Amino acid sequence: MAVMTSSLVHQPKIDKALKKVLRALQPDVVRIRYSLEDNFMGDPSIFFRVLLSDEAAQEHHLHEKAQRAMRLITEAVDPHELRLESYFNYRSVSEQEELRNPIWD
Repeated sequence: MAVMTSSLVHQPKIDKALKKVLRALQPDVVRIRYSLEDNFMGDPSIFFRVLLSDEAAQEHHLHEKAQRAMRLITEAVDPHELRLESYFNYRSVSEQEELRNPIWD
């Protein structure tokens, strides 16, 4: 999983866009992280990790909250403009507390 140097120039733009999106999604979204890597086919990609509040991650809210987060992130970052494939992963605060995966912090 190599970081693509051509995509590194986009990081300040991505960081700024995600801060703005996070403010719009709070309190449902606690944190948004990402990594720039090649996908399984070797295509330049951006992998988003969206940490949801436990309330937003409840079954009756999850689809709506995840779709809204994906839509706002995609509109703000525009991975296709950056020539990146995009992937989204979601986790609740409780899941992260249990799994303690540092890339989600």
